[in-house]
Amino acid sequence: MISVLVADDEINIREGIQKSIPWTELGLYSVGTAKNGDVAWSQIKNLQPEIVILDINMPGMNGLDIAEHIRNENLGSQIIFLTGYDDFPKLKKAIELKATDYLLKPVVLKDLHNALEKAKNQIKEIRSTQEYIKNIKGKLKENSEITTNKILIDFLYQQRSYTETIEKLLDLNVHFQMRKSFTVICAEMDEFEFLLEKWNIKDRNLYIFAYRKIVQEILELFGDGLIISEYPGKLTLIVSCEYSATDPRSIYVYANISEEVQKKCAKFLGLSISIGVSNIRENPEEIHESYQEAIFALNYKSIVGPKSIHYYQLIHPSSDSMIKTIGKELFLLNELKVGNEGMVKEILNKFIIELKKYKINEAKIISSQLLIFAIRIISNKGIEEKKLKIADPLYFASKKFRRMQREV
Repeated sequence: MISVLVADDEINIREGIQKSIPWTELGLYSVGTAKNGDVAWSQIKNLQPEIVILDINMPGMNGLDIAEHIRNENLGSQIIFLTGYDDFPKLKKAIELKATDYLLKPVVLKDLHNALEKAKNQIKEIRSTQEYIKNIKGKLKENSEITTNKILIDFLYQQRSYTETIEKLLDLNVHFQMRKSFTVICAEMDEFEFLLEKWNIKDRNLYIFAYRKIVQEILELFGDGLIISEYPGKLTLIVSCEYSATDPRSIYVYANISEEVQKKCAKFLGLSISIGVSNIRENPEEIHESYQEAIFALNYKSIVGPKSIHYYQLIHPSSDSMIKTIGKELFLLNELKVGNEGMVKEILNKFIIELKKYKINEAKIISSQLLIFAIRIISNKGIEEKKLKIADPLYFASKKFRRMQREV
């Protein structure tokens, strides 16, 4: 339905037009009438009718003045002029103001209907054009986003240099400012295959869109960055901030981003998200290495369970002896998850012996990490510590980890 306002200082003409137009039949509805130019202009600004029937000669602002205001403010109304004078100068002005039609008083009803039909068709044509332009812009934006994503994936996989990538992004009007440091964060929906079975296509698209939107808003809040979608359910973030790699504040910024992604996705979407975070670097040509670190860290969730944040710095071995220990750590966590008491005890006893060979800081990192993982496994299994018996391997492991902390 298309809205119409009638403005004429003669009451019989106003009311006659109001009563004689078959509004519904013509696909129109009235938003009211105005008895003079000033009232008409006030109603046009407030109601923004799509068609305005304007008497040219009214007290206050005349119809031509009102039409000029409509055009100057780009309100887009179709204008039908009424006048009691066959006045060529006024007709010429009406044409300049792109009036839909110009009717002489007394108005012939058929002529008014034809003028309204003409205005209605012009409005439909404008709407159709606007919708077409909107669709074209949407497709261009979608194609631009797909192209941007493809460029960034090529960059992650070392098929483009950093300089070439930035140049390509600028061509697409995508701006990324590399500041003093950066990190790569890989965030993945947990149990995504199960969610795909649960969601219909509409829900899937909505959740994936909302997931990316939340991540984008968090990224804009904390720093500069780019978001890459390698596949549905997984987002990779290249994040940069104003602090150097050695500045503790950079750790705070990147940790905050990771934690906020988890919290917001859980709160607003009910989604569990696991995250892998790379080391902090300053040379953008090393983004590929950072990406590999983030993937390595993210894959750690297969050992310790979902809804976890893993920092490469904490889980990557820094020496050959630690590489061997990390291997035992993964083996231990697997045995812990299946409840193999004998193997858990055996590995833990060897762990305690090996930890004494390390520097105090390295030993503390490993033991703290194991303690956290053990507590998370217990939590994921829904077991309260006070209900565990001493023979339970989970309880035994958590006690051992605490003793390891005290001994190192």
